[in-house]
Amino acid sequence: MNHMIFICILSTILGLTFVIKGPSPFLFMLLFFYLLYLFCLKERWTKTYLPAFLSFSMYVLVGYAYEYQNESTLVEGSWQGVVEIKELLKIDGNRMMTVVMTEQGEKLQVRSYLQLEAEKERFKAISAGDVCYMEGQLETPQNATNFFGFNYAEFLYFNQIHWLFDVESSSILCQTNEGTWIQSLQNFRQQQMYQLEEKLEPEIAGMMIALLFGERMFFEEEILNAYQRLGVFHLLAISGLHVGLIVSALFYLMIRLGVSRERTQEMLICFLPIYALLAGAAPPVMRACGMTMIVLLSLRLQKRIPSLLAISTVFFLYLLVNPYALFQLGFQLSFLISFGLILSSQTISRRYTSYFSRLFSVSALAQLLSLPFLLYHFFEQSWLQIPLNLIYIPFISLIILPLVFTTYFLSFVLPFLSDWLLLFLVNVLSNVHAGLQVIENWSFHYFTVGRPNPFGLLVISVLLLFTFLMWERGKRGWWKHVLYGWSLLVVFHLCSPYLDPTTKITMIDIGQGDSFLIELPFNQATYLLDTGGTIRFQEEDWQIRRSQFEVGEDVLVPFLKAKGIRKIDKLILSHGDYDHVGGVLAVLKHVKVKEILYPNGPLDEGEISLFQQWQPYGAELTFVEKGEDWSTGNAEFYVLAPTGVESGRNERSMVLYAVLDGVSWLFTGDLEEEGERRLVQNFPRLTVDVLKVGHHGSRTSTTDLLLDHLQPQMAFISAGRNNRFGHPHPDVVHRLNEAGVVIYRTDIDGAVVMQLKGSKREIQTKLIQE
Repeated sequence: MNHMIFICILSTILGLTFVIKGPSPFLFMLLFFYLLYLFCLKERWTKTYLPAFLSFSMYVLVGYAYEYQNESTLVEGSWQGVVEIKELLKIDGNRMMTVVMTEQGEKLQVRSYLQLEAEKERFKAISAGDVCYMEGQLETPQNATNFFGFNYAEFLYFNQIHWLFDVESSSILCQTNEGTWIQSLQNFRQQQMYQLEEKLEPEIAGMMIALLFGERMFFEEEILNAYQRLGVFHLLAISGLHVGLIVSALFYLMIRLGVSRERTQEMLICFLPIYALLAGAAPPVMRACGMTMIVLLSLRLQKRIPSLLAISTVFFLYLLVNPYALFQLGFQLSFLISFGLILSSQTISRRYTSYFSRLFSVSALAQLLSLPFLLYHFFEQSWLQIPLNLIYIPFISLIILPLVFTTYFLSFVLPFLSDWLLLFLVNVLSNVHAGLQVIENWSFHYFTVGRPNPFGLLVISVLLLFTFLMWERGKRGWWKHVLYGWSLLVVFHLCSPYLDPTTKITMIDIGQGDSFLIELPFNQATYLLDTGGTIRFQEEDWQIRRSQFEVGEDVLVPFLKAKGIRKIDKLILSHGDYDHVGGVLAVLKHVKVKEILYPNGPLDEGEISLFQQWQPYGAELTFVEKGEDWSTGNAEFYVLAPTGVESGRNERSMVLYAVLDGVSWLFTGDLEEEGERRLVQNFPRLTVDVLKVGHHGSRTSTTDLLLDHLQPQMAFISAGRNNRFGHPHPDVVHRLNEAGVVIYRTDIDGAVVMQLKGSKREIQTKLIQE
């Protein structure tokens, strides 16, 4: 029976992946191994090939049906019309986001920036089911523009959304609509969340709303990041633990009130779908509620239903309703860990008798099962995950969760007692969260792995399967064989960069700014040139968002981690403008930096302030000027400017000439016309293969004089899409075209990487590549 369920699950996954993601060499390889697995089972075809074929065919048809419907009839540009609100309005500072449905049945992702503080209260009164008139611009969602980046367009597509709808806040006119009972539940959920947000401190409000209603947008970003990096993020998601506690408490209460067991089971079965909606209906909630309903139904009918069959039923039904859920991380982790715990439950119960040993084995099992997914999405692991889970699972489940529910329900009947419990919760959680943030800032327990490629994921999965089989058999010394396998994988991973003969130069798409990564062959050195930065303007308190985008934290650091970079030998900063150095602090926080190079010259107060912020991280600060050079392997670097007497940050930009595997590069920072003239005069024989265009393609840079002198073959321009400066200026693009220079631009091509290996030269652009 278990084999047949397993076969149907694998067939379902393969069928949907083939249809929705499309065929690939890796997918065909998996299919080959799957067929080999079926052959090795040596059972009757009715127990192997037949269920495999039926499951595969059924979900291929389901996938095709959803793909056929998942299309848009709208076109980009201005649009106005009447829509229905489908989701809770997420209001963060001056930004409002929600999902609406047009009269033609098409979903749009709405984004609006509030102009007045009064609009926040007006929008909070809008609920699911309300009908609104809106006007604005339809925009195509952006694909990932950096290698390893989050693909927002694909995320929306899997939610059957094809357009971003930028709406003028003043154009939104709504009228209340009673809607369905489901929308009434959603409205009640929304009202309760906003009331908790208004009455409570942000720290306690975020925790209560997350545990009660499954919404984490009210959490402070720093605390949320600490939970995620330390591997205890799952405790903030409503799952089987929460559902089990609630059902157990209600069951006990109703029995004590004299309700029969049969009626209690029936009432709980009816209650669980309502609770699933109140809790946000995320995949872990739906899984937990679905399984609990099946268990209660089996008890009511007095027919035992195996746990594996129960969760498999929920799995198949969920994908029948929403096949795109298969590609959501929450769905993947929720079902994978649940399957693993069910299959290993007998072994755990038989082998471990104490509460602590069982908790440790369950935590270790969950962490190992989630390992491939967490490495693929977050690129690093903390050695403290299992110890922290051993502490936080009982802390959250036995103390915080019951207190949160008790406090919430007492607020309706005994508010004075609820206030006392709230005070206790605030004191406890403030200390706990402060401790979490301290631990998060310790760097010793993180191991940055990078994003595994498909082959790496396959190897990790095979090793995990080997680990579980050896553990289940429990032969003496089983752990030694497991340790040998994992040690070999770790050694290979650590040694692989030293075996790579390729030089890589990547122009990272960090918007309006500069950032280049240079990786020398055989891991001889890693250099980062500039970090970009998010420039902020003065805002009123009500406009400040809980979740602030910062290019260093949200783009640059994830890119470095995805590449498995744990150390930067030289952080080379062209000058002190924020769009070049604003991300330095994030890099220093997450990656070990040995040395910072900065152009010599008179410093202003802003630069001195930056140096003071960087100082605690221990990187050596070195000021460089014209005439300095260094070499690493076959790579050579020469500083051509500044001389140290220039005035202004742009004119004092560091100009770096590099020869990398026979290809010459010139990085010019924000050098402008006067600086370019001095450069031509000081280096009359200077020519380059690749020019990093100065000042993002500003009209005052990249003059005809410089182009005639350097004679570059290629030009790399880092500029933000639709930036307010108009970079790169059409005149600069025209000059480069007239000179016959091949142009690569982040605003068009996304990230661009040049790979050099001997005489071989290869250039990949992220957007065109896809």
